[in-house]
Amino acid sequence: MKYTVISDTDLSVSCIALGTANFGSAINQRDSFALLDLYILKGGNFIDTALIYADWACQEKSISEKTIGAG
Repeated sequence: MKYTVISDTDLSVSCIALGTANFGSAINQRDSFALLDLYILKGGNFIDTALIYADWACQEKSISEKTIGAG
């Protein structure tokens, strides 16, 4: 994995970010965690998250952020 430093910081992030827009909606909890584990295993450390992901697809707002304890 290649990394880059964020300007004016000491933060080094992977050049490939993991987008999580479908976590909790199109991708279930088990598969979401499997993708996260693989991404970290490959050296990734830059994860794109937002409180509005899946708001368009689900009845409950911010459902993608509420799947950690769901089974």
